[in-house]
Amino acid sequence: MPKLVALPIAGLLLAVLAPSRAMAQAPAAPLPTIISVDDLLQKPGGVRYLDAHWAPLPGPDGASYYDQYRRIDSVGLNWQLRRYAVAPPHQLVLEQFFTGQLPGMVLEGPSREFYPDGRVREELAYHKNAFAGTLRTFYRNGQVRRVQANGRGAGAAVCTDSLGNPLAKCPEYHTFAKLQGKNTYYGQFLKPVQQQTIKALPPGFRAPAGQAVVYYAFRIDPTGALRDARVLSSVAPEVARAVQQAIAQLPAFSPATYEGQPTDDVLEGFVRVPGP
Repeated sequence: MPKLVALPIAGLLLAVLAPSRAMAQAPAAPLPTIISVDDLLQKPGGVRYLDAHWAPLPGPDGASYYDQYRRIDSVGLNWQLRRYAVAPPHQLVLEQFFTGQLPGMVLEGPSREFYPDGRVREELAYHKNAFAGTLRTFYRNGQVRRVQANGRGAGAAVCTDSLGNPLAKCPEYHTFAKLQGKNTYYGQFLKPVQQQTIKALPPGFRAPAGQAVVYYAFRIDPTGALRDARVLSSVAPEVARAVQQAIAQLPAFSPATYEGQPTDDVLEGFVRVPGP
C-alpha cells in the first residue's frame, strides 16, 4: 500500500494512528458519503469508501475499507482521519491528522499505519506535510525495518532485514507513480485528462447543474499498468465515458516504490466540464 496517501485533487491534495488493535463500529447509515477530500468541509463527519487497494469508491458497494473524518476543534481547521477495514472486527489500518482549509490542508502530527492483523507497519510524524522526528517501519513479524531521523539532527537511515541483520544500504523509502519521460512530476496526468475529456464530449455538450466538477480515481499497479479507473461523481453518461476515455489515453507510468520494491499507488483528480 502507498505510504503517503497523496491525492492530486485541486492541485495535489493529501490524504493519508491509534492503538495497534483499536477497533471501531461500522459506519452508521445516516453518515454522509463523501467521494473526495474536497467534500470534507461540506459533509463533516462523512464516510469515504475504498477498495482493497485503498482506491476511493463512489459508495459502499465493493468496499474493503472506509475512512472517517472527524473535526477535532470548534472551527473546523483541525481534522482526524481514521481508516478501518470493513470486515469485522473493523481493524484500524491508518490514522493521520491534518490542519488548514481546502485546498491547502496539510498533514500535521503523528501518523501510524497497521498491517491487517493490527501490528504496526509504520510510525512517523508530520509538520507542514514534511516528515518530522523519527520514521520507523516494521516487517510483518514485528522486526524493525527502518529507523530514519528527520529534521534537526537528522542522519543516515539505518535498515535491517526481517531477521534483524543490518543492511549495508537502505533502499529508497517511498516514491510515487508518475508518467514516464523527462521533467515529469506526480500530478502531470491532471492536465491531459482535462484536455482529453473536453475533446471526447459531444459537440456543444453542457453538463446539468451541479455536474461541472467531476472527480475520478485510478490505480497504478506494481508493473506500472493503469487499473481500476473510475468516475466518482454522479454525472451524465456522456461525461463518464469521456473521463474514462481520457484516462485510458494516458501514457505509460513508472510504478511507485516502497522500501525499494514496486507497489500500488492511487491517483485522484478532477475535471471541469462545460455547465449550463
